[in-house]
Amino acid sequence: MSAHNQEEKPNPFTQHPGDVQDPSNPSTSHVDAARRAHFILEFKRRPFPSLKSMKEDAEKPDGLEMFKQRVAEVKSQYADDLAALQRLHGEEYHEDALDKFLSKDESQYLVPSENNPTAVAAYKAMEALYNSRSQYVLNTKFADDRERLDHTYLHTLLPLEGQVARITKRDEEMRREKAKRFPGTVAEFRALDSETQLRVATYLTSDPLKQENMRAQYGWVWRQTQALVDMCGTDGGFMIEVKAAARKQ
Repeated sequence: MSAHNQEEKPNPFTQHPGDVQDPSNPSTSHVDAARRAHFILEFKRRPFPSLKSMKEDAEKPDGLEMFKQRVAEVKSQYADDLAALQRLHGEEYHEDALDKFLSKDESQYLVPSENNPTAVAAYKAMEALYNSRSQYVLNTKFADDRERLDHTYLHTLLPLEGQVARITKRDEEMRREKAKRFPGTVAEFRALDSETQLRVATYLTSDPLKQENMRAQYGWVWRQTQALVDMCGTDGGFMIEVKAAARKQ
């Protein structure tokens, strides 16, 4: 295969989907790579966790709260890194703009009486070059680094948010399924969460018409509820407990 038919593979350490390099200065790719390395070393340093903390993290259950905590940590870190990036670019832009301003050759400025077309054109070209270089620094480099930062954090954040959504949906489905099951014993009644226990207690202390409506609403079957209804009629202590639970609404 001839050399001109072979596509040059991008360097993953210096290229990114959002990279825009100054066409008039090919060496900026190396400068920008050095800038990114400086930013990572200076602002994104993270303390290396101890073996104990890594073991504790590994033993934590992958529950909803853990994923919510990780989402909050990633968002907080993103905000910190974005602020650091803005601060770094602000300092760089100020320094670069000052250098460009001080590097202007004041001897090239036109005197008020100057009307030489060649001199006027040369001065305008010099001003246009100065302004274009300033805008390149302001717009391109920050947009590049911001896109890279966004890409990195979204790569971490989106899977975590997906886990939060999946676990939340699963827990809600389990809660609804559990709510459909009417307790058959006193022990099961006492083991219910407060919301479900209140619902069951309300049913047990209601008149037959309301009980019928609640069975239709929650998918309960009459024979499924009858064991505790009978228990309320024969166990005065349990009935007192049920009424106390119903009053919590």
